[in-house]
Amino acid sequence: MDELKGKSWEDYTEKLGEIRFSKAVQFPNFFVISPPKTGSTWLSSNLNLHPEIYIPQTKELKYFSHFWQNYNVDVYLDFFEPGIERVKGDISPSYSILPDEAIISIRRFFPDLKLIFLMREPTYRAWSQAKHNCKYGEANFKGFKGKIKDVKDVSLLENFNHLWSLAYGDYLGILKHWLRHFPKENFFLGFFDDIETNPKQLLINIFEFLGV
Repeated sequence: MDELKGKSWEDYTEKLGEIRFSKAVQFPNFFVISPPKTGSTWLSSNLNLHPEIYIPQTKELKYFSHFWQNYNVDVYLDFFEPGIERVKGDISPSYSILPDEAIISIRRFFPDLKLIFLMREPTYRAWSQAKHNCKYGEANFKGFKGKIKDVKDVSLLENFNHLWSLAYGDYLGILKHWLRHFPKENFFLGFFDDIETNPKQLLINIFEFLGV
């Protein structure tokens, strides 16, 4: 959970505040909690094409992982106001490694929330994450200005073993963590490979799960 390190989770509930009754129509109906590099961008683009689904213009709101300290949950719900008549979703990969305080609050606010979790072969996911980190100077590549082909093997290994990469690649750990607070009926599990081999059926299954 290196990405979320340093945040004062103790005052999380207080910072979130309470939801006004009038905001209930703006509740998100689902979260995509897939780790980074498992297909959430592809999924977001395709869900956006469905007339019954609404995804905010800012694809990764990251409210419950990053911006809860900046504004309360009522303000967060305003992102979904344009989609009141549709099935609304928040697609934020950072939610996959949220601590208990956050998941408990999410369940309290949205008890019927549906959760979509896509998985990718762990080695390929880690490699894709490493290329991303290199490009944007994140994790152990902070300050690095070269290209991925210029990275030494020892630096790649360091990135693969970075707490950030390990946490996002622990699919079983992530699911067990979320399942402590949400029933298994609220989850849809899918695979990155289906995006390449059978994307239509994957989308059909997700649409059925969301009830659209």
